[in-house]
Amino acid sequence: MLGLQPNLLHHLTLDANALKGSQLRLILEGILLQSGNFKSLTIHENELDTHCITAIAQLAQRRLPDHLDQLHIIQCKIGWRETEQLLEQLRSCQLSQLSLVSVQLSEQCIPHLEHVIDKAKRLVYLDISWNKLLPK
Repeated sequence: MLGLQPNLLHHLTLDANALKGSQLRLILEGILLQSGNFKSLTIHENELDTHCITAIAQLAQRRLPDHLDQLHIIQCKIGWRETEQLLEQLRSCQLSQLSLVSVQLSEQCIPHLEHVIDKAKRLVYLDISWNKLLPK
């Protein structure tokens, strides 16, 4: 696990690191060991698997004031099951910003998105650009 000093890291951006889900999960598990000053996670052009999604969900489900405030997942390789798993886990999150950009959200994800929007009371920014939500 990534050895980080508690309370120092507030934001992490992982951009085109060629990380696989298991590697990304190890980094996220290191962050989970910290107290709640970690507020923002951006993952861009990496690969997410079920274990990685579980770690992201654990961060997102932290309660106030230790909550994750911003989650941005952009152009990542992610399967539809993992996408549904993530959306189900985000129903009880404290996020104010959520970006799921070009992550292959589909029509089947619309009910999950509806629940996230309904249940995530602090959510003020949602970006689901570049997803084919409706079939052609």
